Amino acid sequence: MYASIDRELSRQHREEIRQEVAANRLAGMARANRERRPYVVRDLSWELARYLDAETVSESASARPNITSGN
Repeated sequence: MYASIDRELSRQHREEIRQEVAANRLAGMARANRERRPYVVRDLSWELARYLDAETVSESASARPNITSGN
């Protein structure tokens, strides 16, 4: 009788571990998918930042008065 109870507890423990591993695997995959951005998005964000930086530089250059010598 005790042997069958021991086997049942062991089976339940193995099943709980399997479920826990599966839940951890799914959580890890969801986190990895959320943190990783596709290549196109990374590339476009870099291009956009570069464009905005260039635009800011040109705006600041045009906002400065052009000082020339009167020679």
